[in-house]
Order: sequence, then C-alpha cells, then structure tokens
Amino acid sequence: MLRHISTVPRPSLRCFFCDQERPASPYYLRLQQAGMGLGALPVGMLLLRGRWGFVKCFLCDDCRENALAVRRLRWTVLLVTLLLLPLSFFVLYPLVMPAASPDQTSFGEKLLVGLVLGLPLLNVVLAPFYLHFLLRRRMRRLLHPETDRYLKSLGVVRNWGFWSDIILFRELPRGEKCLTP
Repeated sequence: MLRHISTVPRPSLRCFFCDQERPASPYYLRLQQAGMGLGALPVGMLLLRGRWGFVKCFLCDDCRENALAVRRLRWTVLLVTLLLLPLSFFVLYPLVMPAASPDQTSFGEKLLVGLVLGLPLLNVVLAPFYLHFLLRRRMRRLLHPETDRYLKSLGVVRNWGFWSDIILFRELPRGEKCLTP
C-alpha cells in the first residue's frame, strides 16, 4: 500500500548509494558506530558509548528500500534470537523433560534434551557473528565502492557489520549538525 503518491516529478539526480542518475529524494543519513571498551554499557542495542554523524544525500527509491531492508534484517535476527530462548525454556523444555526421566533415559532422549537446551543457547552466542557477516555483505552490495570509501573517510564508521548502522531521516534532527555541507 502506498503511503504517499506524489504527482510532482522528482528531479533526476545522482543517487548517493548506487551512483546512478535516477529520480532521487533528499535524506539525512545517520552513520553510527557503537563502541565497546571501558565505560561502554550495553543495554539491548542501545550503547552508552559510540559515535555518529549525519550526511545529507539523495537516494533513489530502490536504494532507500534496500537501506530499510538492512535495518529490518538487523532487528529481525535479533528479535528471533531473543524470542527463541524463552520459547525453548518455557515451552519446549517442559515438553521433553518427562521423556528424560532419571531411571529410564536412553541416549536418544538425552540427545533430545541436550538439543532443546543447547541449540537456543548456541543461537544466542552465534547470532551476532552471523548478523555481522550478513550486514557486511548487504552493505557491500548496497553501497557503491566510492561511496563506501567516502563514508569511511568521514571517521564515523570504520567497517560495516554488527556494531555499525545507518538510519535514514527526512529532516535533520534538531541540535544535530551535518558532517558535509
């Protein structure tokens, strides 16, 4: 469903991400790199230490959708990871525990209980690494190589992955300044 249908044709400008002449709209791109070190306290995905900056750019519709898809991927993987843990402990574990009675436990039953308990924990440990790999690959496909080098040269993002993120804004938030004119 379309939220906004514009009857005014947009000017054909060079898209900041794909570097092609297309109809593009202005956006403010927030680059952020989370920091881990002394004084960094992780609270979910909100880190109390990090750096960010805004870049004004023009994006075509395809690149905007791809940038939003990267963001959705991040939150989908994290949500599935966090929901799988309570699901296994509060739903699956009570279902398999009666099968693993101490007096008559076969190897298959022990293996089943071990998988029910071990796989969600393994998922919590491995999901950030998998997400890091996915995000690096998606950002490499999304950004033109020159754009990637330019964004990294601004000093906010060193590498793409789990600890770095992009957010699109229509307007520059109050109190923030652009890194570029």
